[in-house]
Amino acid sequence: MLKSARISGRREHKGEIVATAEWPAIISPETSDRLRAVLSDPSRRKNERVRRYLLAGMLVCGHCGEQMTSRPRGDGRRRYVCARRPGSSACGKMAILSEELEALVTEMVFQRLEGPALPRALAAEDDGIEENYQRSIDEANGQLEELAALYAEQRISVSEWMAARGPIEERLSRAKANLARSTGTGVLEHFVSDGTDIRELWPELSLSRKRAVLFAVLDSITITAAIRGLNRFDPSRVVPRWRI
Repeated sequence: MLKSARISGRREHKGEIVATAEWPAIISPETSDRLRAVLSDPSRRKNERVRRYLLAGMLVCGHCGEQMTSRPRGDGRRRYVCARRPGSSACGKMAILSEELEALVTEMVFQRLEGPALPRALAAEDDGIEENYQRSIDEANGQLEELAALYAEQRISVSEWMAARGPIEERLSRAKANLARSTGTGVLEHFVSDGTDIRELWPELSLSRKRAVLFAVLDSITITAAIRGLNRFDPSRVVPRWRI
């Protein structure tokens, strides 16, 4: 009710204020604009969508090169998709189910860390800063996920999308740049310094810690097109780009 333009004596269409109304205003247009801005701010929402997706923010569409986003199917199964959105060249043609993909990527990371890459990674000292950067990345990705969902549900307009997206993407870029400048690998020492196999520790880790490990090892993962007629998960679609 507070976000409605009607209470400020104005008409709106699909979230956009289009004209002055014939009825008297209850509050001023200035107060209404401030209310709409505050109540539409995605940072106020406590979105947990990204927390359910291990690879959120890491996947790249092999067709258009845009970042893929998390979005469940109609039957509730988790998946990653290349979703069309304002201000993006996303093709909307790529999708892959989450469960099989996350299991494959986790196994690939285990094998990577069991090889010679792990001693090289642990040469860096860990001061905990990488986890802080990763937390900032996760929070920004969560806000972008919710913003995309609001636009898909036609609850916000293109102009509201663009206004909210800019500051979030700025924070995301800054956090990614900071993470890239850091060693990005010190976080691994937490899990293997006592000689315990990382496979044994993995089930006990929180999702944010698992993501910190993945980001320390992986730069990105490209998802290529599925083979037409192949109705099963195809590991060959998954092309990792390693940090270490």
